[in-house]
Amino acid sequence: MDLDKPEQYSEVLGSFAKKARPVGITFLEMLTLMDQCKELEEYTGNIKRDTRNSTASPFEQARGILANDPFSLFKGIIPGTKWCGTGDIAQNYYDLGSEPTVDVCCRTHDLCPVKVRARSQKYNLSNNSIYTKSHCECDEHLYKCLKSQTDIPIANFMGNIYFNIAALECVDDEKEGNRSFRSPRRRF
Repeated sequence: MDLDKPEQYSEVLGSFAKKARPVGITFLEMLTLMDQCKELEEYTGNIKRDTRNSTASPFEQARGILANDPFSLFKGIIPGTKWCGTGDIAQNYYDLGSEPTVDVCCRTHDLCPVKVRARSQKYNLSNNSIYTKSHCECDEHLYKCLKSQTDIPIANFMGNIYFNIAALECVDDEKEGNRSFRSPRRRF
């Protein structure tokens, strides 16, 4: 559940408070929980890594990417995924594309708890971009997740688009609780 306004927090937490007492956690604790959810999904077999023939030529790999659903590009979503791109087309948290391990990387990044949405303000920051800017730790998690799957063409495709072509700034923590935008530190 993605909440942006304080009144949304009260509304949602109020309904949960009837069942259990909400507990505040830090940003890093939330990232750890998100990683643990991913590990649990992998452990229970809900996400299966599709191993591809890494000896395919770049042309065959690119054709394979578009073979999944070439029209998803018009929706701003990378073919074979439902979470990688501008927004998502997933019906729910568990709805993943034909490249589920790559999709999980993007889903976790999309659900980053600290971000400034496109053309909006938050944390005393103004994002005039057409893209959401996520916390630098979330970008780092996305980078590592995609890099761990470089034998899957879509992981390389997504990594190159996000980190090399778009090269989006991220939200960085400064001293005394302030935040600022920072340029990406590395390329894919």
